[in-house]
Amino acid sequence: MPSIFIQGLPDPNGEPYHVMGLNIVLGPLNTNYAISTLISTLTMIVNDLVGIPPAITPVELSKVKLIPTTQATQMETVRQANISGFDGIVYYQNQLLIANQQIASLENFIKNNFGTTQQAALVQLNTTATGVVTSSG
Repeated sequence: MPSIFIQGLPDPNGEPYHVMGLNIVLGPLNTNYAISTLISTLTMIVNDLVGIPPAITPVELSKVKLIPTTQATQMETVRQANISGFDGIVYYQNQLLIANQQIASLENFIKNNFGTTQQAALVQLNTTATGVVTSSG
């Protein structure tokens, strides 16, 4: 192999990385179902949670089959009934926001009442039955 292609020896102290992917099987959908909204939403979610915009490619996993109209109507009714949107996600995001605000409030309380974080570590905190934090010692 020509030496111009060799940039250097591998770094034995490097960090292990690999390319990951997700395979999401959606099940049978009507051929008129617009998947673009789902792809946009998944792209935003993955980018927000992982920090890397994903490359999402829709793939048909079966040939188109004609199913009886009554069965198709029933499948669509069940599918629509199972859609909850982002209600659960929004709830947990709000809970996380509240928890982060409480943490910030407690950090400010400790800093304002006990000085630096190092000094606060030396102070023993007691929580009374009323939920009031007091210092002792």
